[in-house]
Amino acid sequence: MEARLRRQGYYITLDIFVADFRRIVENCRIYNLPETIYNKLASKLEASFNNYMASHVISDGPLLPMPSPG
Repeated sequence: MEARLRRQGYYITLDIFVADFRRIVENCRIYNLPETIYNKLASKLEASFNNYMASHVISDGPLLPMPSPG
């Protein structure tokens, strides 16, 4: 994701950026048990991201939701 940010122009829409972020969080949960620090921090990061997006981004509709586990 960092390389894509540096390549200005990859994230041509906010939805593409959000989808990449959500994929990272989802993968962290899939590959790390719930009691690990990685899984817990992914949840905290996601909550902070959601709060930031809700208060700083103007949108015509909902951004891509986090997929349901399973």
